[in-house]
Amino acid sequence: MFGGATTDGNSTSLEEYMASVMSYIKCINVMTVFKTTTTRSIQKPWLTVKVPALKKTKDPQSRRPTDTELQECLQKQDVESAVSKHVNRKLSGRKKCGRKRCTTNRENRRLMRIVKQNPFKNLSELHKEWTEVGVKASRATTPRRVKEFGYSCHIPLAKPLLNQRRLTWAKEKKNWTVAQWSKVLFSDESKVLESGGSVEKLIAQVA
Repeated sequence: MFGGATTDGNSTSLEEYMASVMSYIKCINVMTVFKTTTTRSIQKPWLTVKVPALKKTKDPQSRRPTDTELQECLQKQDVESAVSKHVNRKLSGRKKCGRKRCTTNRENRRLMRIVKQNPFKNLSELHKEWTEVGVKASRATTPRRVKEFGYSCHIPLAKPLLNQRRLTWAKEKKNWTVAQWSKVLFSDESKVLESGGSVEKLIAQVA
């Protein structure tokens, strides 16, 4: 579309060329083109791109292009390249970067097997057994991996919520009157610890 523009007097001038290009850019994703055209802002244009309109000729009076001319030509070619890539759907976002995970999928599966074999182990025991085989992970990494598997810590049930004796007792008292229940003394038994937290052991279960 814009391949035939040069800086010769018989052809479209650089200013007219840039104006036509910028008017075309308004119809496409401007942010995508901007990200693409700013990637070479600190490079030397005469080493990284071709400058056919400003290339030296055999004329002895030829001169080295000024920085302004090079920058204008660089912008023109960058815009033309970005437009071409956008039309051909070759533009793509930058790949995600950042720090890599300190454990591999194989090491994570090993930790999952440890949890399944003995869900009553606490996080310290899980971390110790996991790192004994050569896994390099911090103490804070272990609970994060366990949580990623869908596990969470719960207090295990000491007895079932409903057994046959409780069911029989409830059926016998189903039709009791208020007068009968008024003769029953209910006690509120609670466990109070003077220091420290609960001594009940936790279990890892799928949430």
